[in-house]
Amino acid sequence: MPRPPVSAGPDYEAAQDGYHETGAVPCFPRPVEQIEAYFEGLDLVGPGVVSVPPWRPDPAPDGTGPQPAGRHGGLARKP
Repeated sequence: MPRPPVSAGPDYEAAQDGYHETGAVPCFPRPVEQIEAYFEGLDLVGPGVVSVPPWRPDPAPDGTGPQPAGRHGGLARKP
């Protein structure tokens, strides 16, 4: 299966390959710039297009804050 132009390191790539081998619906990470392009013409809501965990910034049970993930997202409104 062709790999998209995103890399978060060998452990992430191995996990991605393992996921694809399960036969689940394919998931193809996209560069942040490509995700941002989906929001052109819209008013982004803070924190904008970011790694997904900052959208739920509550601390974990051990008191640590959200850790970056290999997935980005955003929320926007029509102007």
